[in-house]
Amino acid sequence: PWMGLGLTLTSQPQLLGVAARVGEEGVAFWLAGVNGLVGSVILGGRSGRGLRPLSVAVATVVVPSVVGIARASTLPLDQGPMITVVGTRVPTGLRRTPGLASEEALRQVREELRGLGRGTADLLVLPEATAQVQLGTPEAVAINQALSSLAERLEMPVVFGGLGGGVGEENGDPPTNSAFLLSPTDTLVQRYDKVRLVPGMEAGRYSKGKAAQLFTAGDWVYGPLVCYESLFSRSARKARTGGAQVLLNLTSDIWFGHGRSLVGALFLQQHPAHLILRAVETRTSVARAANGGFSFLLDPLGQVVTETVPPTGGMTRGRVGREIGWGRDASSSAFSCSWQWAGSFEDGHAGPSLESPHSG
Repeated sequence: PWMGLGLTLTSQPQLLGVAARVGEEGVAFWLAGVNGLVGSVILGGRSGRGLRPLSVAVATVVVPSVVGIARASTLPLDQGPMITVVGTRVPTGLRRTPGLASEEALRQVREELRGLGRGTADLLVLPEATAQVQLGTPEAVAINQALSSLAERLEMPVVFGGLGGGVGEENGDPPTNSAFLLSPTDTLVQRYDKVRLVPGMEAGRYSKGKAAQLFTAGDWVYGPLVCYESLFSRSARKARTGGAQVLLNLTSDIWFGHGRSLVGALFLQQHPAHLILRAVETRTSVARAANGGFSFLLDPLGQVVTETVPPTGGMTRGRVGREIGWGRDASSSAFSCSWQWAGSFEDGHAGPSLESPHSG
């Protein structure tokens, strides 16, 4: 899923509007078809039979592009939640000392939020593995207190990445790579355990989550996706059809380095580009908080709402949009075709989380 053809158009998201109907797979089919027709024109031109393929190629390019541009100019949007996103850059060298890595992440977060006023956002989003210790264990007491103090001081709910497990979990099981929702009143309200683990890197190291979950904070419903899960259309659509009004992506791109090499720069750009497709496909805003990667807010058209935070870290804050007429219990025929392209969904509950979280 990393190298999809649809990514080639993410720099021009207004041309991707057809993805709301046919999904990323349909966009890839369209682009492959256009290239095939161009090849036919070139080969046909040599034999004098290139006129018909040329007219078909032009129509194949123009019609979906016009549909996308029309969608971008007519999609009805209303104001959504005010979201603050913080990006960090915790050195990989601290990985062997999870406590110190967590303290460094929170130090950077506090530094970025120093001037932020109380209650000035509906949600604060922090990166994946901000807390690199298992919440609910004695080792996590200081980290729990620091996160709780942050939520109380800012008077806003906080979504952050951490390790699930500890007290109450089955003995011997690896921790989960999780996203947590912390209320301003010092309570871990909800937890989502990453379902799609990165092959060769997370399998065996983490326990796999059982099902998709939604977070509810105030008047808004959010669909968390942890890191690599942003590559999968069906994960975002499950959250959307379950009632999510904003998709949240907590990730860490620190493994790609500083982007000084060609490969590192490619992956630093390519990983977040998938979220442009997710926003357009689902007609949903996106908030991305990254450690060592780009952090940003997207509107349902796949356009950046505020200034993008670079991989060195920083903060951005803005009000995202939401599609008018889409409610928590609504359904949309616009997704029916894209479901067919993507195939059936994996099993699992897509509604609001009813799982009891573990508090520290």
